[in-house]
Amino acid sequence: MDRGQGLLTGLARVVLGLLAALAAFAAIVALAAGLLLVAAEAALGALILGVAAAYEHGRYRARVQGAERGRFQRTDEVFTDPTTGRLTRVWYDPASGARDYRPDA
Repeated sequence: MDRGQGLLTGLARVVLGLLAALAAFAAIVALAAGLLLVAAEAALGALILGVAAAYEHGRYRARVQGAERGRFQRTDEVFTDPTTGRLTRVWYDPASGARDYRPDA
């Protein structure tokens, strides 16, 4: 993954967030007009878009700490973290199938 794809992910998150805000505004307008079904549908759409916008945040963070790190094996999989722009390597635990994402030196 290159830096451009990280930017695209950030842009997509912003666009989804704006669409969620627009759907929430539409829900408020529909509710004020007495259109309860339309308001409910717009509110549901706002919720779905908001969750989609927030989904990618922090996805590739290292979660393994301390002694557990010793079980993991270095892989050849390397990518640029879209959030930090840093080169990140994937480490793999063959016993559990867990993956860990660590900055690559």
